[in-house]
Amino acid sequence: MPFEDVTIEDTAVEEIAPVVEAETRLLEKAVVLAVSFHLLGRQRKVDSRRIEVKAADDEPVRITSNNGLLQPTATELLRQPDPKSINVTKRLFEGDEYRAITALDSQIKTYLATKCLPFPMRAGMYLLPIALIHEVDAKIEAYAELREALVDQFLAVYPSLLDQAREKLGDLFDEADYSPPDVAETKFGFRTQYVNLGLPGNLRDIDRAMFERERQKAEKYWSDATEDIRLALREGMLELVDHAVTQLTGKADGKRRAIRDGFADRIQDFLATFNARNLTDDAELQAVIEQAKFIFGERTDEELRNSPSARTAIRMGFEEVRESLNKMLEAEPTRGIRFVEEEA
Repeated sequence: MPFEDVTIEDTAVEEIAPVVEAETRLLEKAVVLAVSFHLLGRQRKVDSRRIEVKAADDEPVRITSNNGLLQPTATELLRQPDPKSINVTKRLFEGDEYRAITALDSQIKTYLATKCLPFPMRAGMYLLPIALIHEVDAKIEAYAELREALVDQFLAVYPSLLDQAREKLGDLFDEADYSPPDVAETKFGFRTQYVNLGLPGNLRDIDRAMFERERQKAEKYWSDATEDIRLALREGMLELVDHAVTQLTGKADGKRRAIRDGFADRIQDFLATFNARNLTDDAELQAVIEQAKFIFGERTDEELRNSPSARTAIRMGFEEVRESLNKMLEAEPTRGIRFVEEEA
């Protein structure tokens, strides 16, 4: 994957030192990874005038046809809604092959969320800890290869999907909505790039006032980013613990909740990778992580399914951990970043 470098002029080093220092506190432990997903779109808007409206007795309003558009007769005009108030879309095609691609994309995003930190204020970017870079990079390459194979499988059945759509959509089918196979192939993409974000030093020579304005913005940006990352990791830990306590607590009817495969692995993976992801040196959270590691130990899914005492011990221990985390976050804003997928 390509690297994009931004250099800083020597003459500007002194003036942008606070920015460099703030940035370095994060980026000496991580790199910025940009990830983008591209798909062949499969939805199109439908002219709302072509939608038949049903009367109160569920009988369709009688309509007349005019150039393919459905129009009410004069006596039925009052029963028709304003087309501008209706937004209708049609799905161009169905298919397991397409769903396999979107499912893989979700899997990639979930994996990145467990190994990286969200990059504040930049959608599609992650802070990838340097300690995990080779592991994640290899996984991304494997994902890219698998995704390419899934796209090939989709393209192989694409013509037949159009035939199915022609039958399902009826009068709403429009050949012009569909890209030719060679064009459809170009709509798919999975791109990753390591980027170096910084304040361009040559801006100082172009416009001193603009440079100073951007320097102040960059300094605040990296300061806020540090705080956001610290909060995100704390909230991620709280979410993990909340989820574990819920799964280990019996239902209202006294029955146990199911422990699905991978439950224990997800907890251990979060705890094991914390040191690499602790980009802000959060000592307070580090202490809570160590407590959780001691409580959970080397538990497995099988042990949690078959040992009531193990479930009880971990639940009680994690309830204490949750109390500590809640105290840490009492005065903090809510971020809404999710690290763990919920189980039903």
